[in-house]
Amino acid sequence: MGAEPQKLVDSKELINLYLDISEEIFSKLTFDKSNLDITNRFLFFLSLEKSFDCLADSILNQMGIDLPDAESLNAKAKWNKLALEPSLKNIIFKEQPVSYTHLRAHETKANL
Repeated sequence: MGAEPQKLVDSKELINLYLDISEEIFSKLTFDKSNLDITNRFLFFLSLEKSFDCLADSILNQMGIDLPDAESLNAKAKWNKLALEPSLKNIIFKEQPVSYTHLRAHETKANL
């Protein structure tokens, strides 16, 4: 048996990386129904979903929630499982969304 694979990038870095990728792709969308635009729309949603997936993994890890099947779940399924946690239920279902810029401002403030 080989050694366990080593994690090269922290999940928080992945969250931001996927958000940066989705933001970059979004800026290139033309909504002209060309093949390139259709591909870019797909990549935009894929990178956004990967960011949500990494965020769910990070929250699961930080809260010590063990999901035996986490690797086989998509982002939506992980968030549905997280919504069952009493401490997260109200946040997931009732909080108002905030902008990406607002979130980045908090991150920048935290790093000062």
